[in-house]
Amino acid sequence: MLQERLLKHLLLYLDCLPEVIQKRQLIVVALETLKESSETAVNSLRMAAAAKLYEMSRLSTGAAARLAGVSRSVFWTRLDDYNVSPFDLTDEDLDEETRLALCLLFPAPT
Repeated sequence: MLQERLLKHLLLYLDCLPEVIQKRQLIVVALETLKESSETAVNSLRMAAAAKLYEMSRLSTGAAARLAGVSRSVFWTRLDDYNVSPFDLTDEDLDEETRLALCLLFPAPT
């Protein structure tokens, strides 16, 4: 049965995710997707797993997009649906990037 196969695949994904909270999030997604058509359910599970693995830095955006079965740009835009940021910047990184951008926009007078 398809639902049993989906749950079997979900358990395989869960083995990759050590954190209990992430496992619970995927279980919620799995239960919600079981109400959907089989194709939609499979796509939802693939995207959820790809987003989590990307968030954990286990997959690059390209590899995660391939796992999800979507283009990289679609993957990036859908990350927000899973509360995952496509940017992995610390506060210090963000401050430095801002400083560099301002230097480019407003160069020091010569």
